[in-house]
Amino acid sequence: MLTISTKSKLFGVTAIALFWLTGCGGNTAAPRAQKGAMDTSDYHQGQGDKFLLDRDFQSAKKAYGLALELDANHSPSQSGKAVALAYLAQGDSVSPETQEMVYKEGSELLEQALDNAKSPEIKARAHSYAVRFFVVMERPKDWYDQAKDHFEDAVKANPENPEPYFFMASAESAKLNYEQATEYYKKVLSIGREYDVEADQELKRIQKVQRALPGSRFGKEIANNLEISRADMAALLLAELRLDKLYLAQARAESPSFMPPDSQRGMKLSSTQRMPEATDLTNHPMKDSVELVVSMGVKGLEPDAGHKFYPSAALTRGEFALVIQDLLVKITKDGSIETKFVGQESPFADVPAEHWSYNAVRTVVSRGLMQPETSGKFDRMGKVSGADALLAIRNLKTMLKDF
Repeated sequence: MLTISTKSKLFGVTAIALFWLTGCGGNTAAPRAQKGAMDTSDYHQGQGDKFLLDRDFQSAKKAYGLALELDANHSPSQSGKAVALAYLAQGDSVSPETQEMVYKEGSELLEQALDNAKSPEIKARAHSYAVRFFVVMERPKDWYDQAKDHFEDAVKANPENPEPYFFMASAESAKLNYEQATEYYKKVLSIGREYDVEADQELKRIQKVQRALPGSRFGKEIANNLEISRADMAALLLAELRLDKLYLAQARAESPSFMPPDSQRGMKLSSTQRMPEATDLTNHPMKDSVELVVSMGVKGLEPDAGHKFYPSAALTRGEFALVIQDLLVKITKDGSIETKFVGQESPFADVPAEHWSYNAVRTVVSRGLMQPETSGKFDRMGKVSGADALLAIRNLKTMLKDF
């Protein structure tokens, strides 16, 4: 039986790390008394699985914890909790030391899940969730090899379980092995049970990535990102579209040819009239790039009224629509684009006609640069994936050649 290496070295214990360690490993306390017919480990584990699917990882962790309070050796809840912890340990706010501790505790939970698996189906689940765990944590250095070992064991234990194929497809995608990822996602669809909707969505995403990657200098770095930060978008636009030439050249071309009177030549704009400078970029690695984009006045990537740029915040679809519209105006030199749909009724339930992003949303959808949801909404507060960003930039590059 394949086991998981837990040779991770613990660093100094911080307050955050103590939070992660609380309740991470197996329960040593006596099982709590059951309260009601539905208060069972299987029920709470099922709820945890639903929360995982909805990406509500804190609720998933809590649900698996409730299951383990009733049965400390409940294998499906042990593997589920390991995955929930892995997701919660992601993000800039989580220190490497804490991530290392979570990796160690998650690994122990998965080892226990494998030891406590009482059927081929439950063992297959434990191996499948181990694949998912390694894909999310991306550690240790050989995480991909360990994920592949667990994938093979999961398929051997239960060949008709779609979970290992779905999660291993994520690993292949992370390694840019898109052909293999596509094969696994198609296998999920052919089995036709869990994850079929998600597999179909991932296949469409991979198709976007494969269309967008050719000609992109930095596509591999962001292609698989489910969201892109405001700072990364600023840097990506500078690298891929040479905004400095596009914006600064037009600024010079649009400068007035007449000379103002002598009495006005010494006039300067007040600080409230200038583009507000971002004050939250100190020590940020993209500081220079963001400040350059801010100085150009790229709409959708401005600081707010409080002089905050929020460099690590995920770019929203509404903001991205405004960025694209502003680029279209610069590329085509047609300012009427910004007001083309003003006064018309909105076809999107979540984008009122009076909203600041309305005209931009209508513009990008009408030109096929962004797609609405099948529900009829645009999802203006949704995140922009790396694939969507790359594809839009690729289309804008093509337009630049025509103009």
